[in-house]
Amino acid sequence: MVEPGDRLHDRALLLRAALRILPWLPLVVVFALLPAVPTQLRALDFAAFYCGGQVLRDHGDPYRAGPLGECERALARNGPIGAGAILPAP
Repeated sequence: MVEPGDRLHDRALLLRAALRILPWLPLVVVFALLPAVPTQLRALDFAAFYCGGQVLRDHGDPYRAGPLGECERALARNGPIGAGAILPAP
């Protein structure tokens, strides 16, 4: 029988604690590294989602480069997207 204070009991407690913490570890790592990512890169897909919605609202095709690119250029003149690049609507 394993009694409190026994080495086997202590290892079992340590293992249980580790198994409770382990699933949360990736989430903690992501939140710890998030401030290191530049704000422009974190919001990179925002223009694609926003402009896709704008084009749909205007009864256009969000998968055509013309209307989508026009909106994205108006939205972010000096954004992280290179000149002439258009992010497709998701």
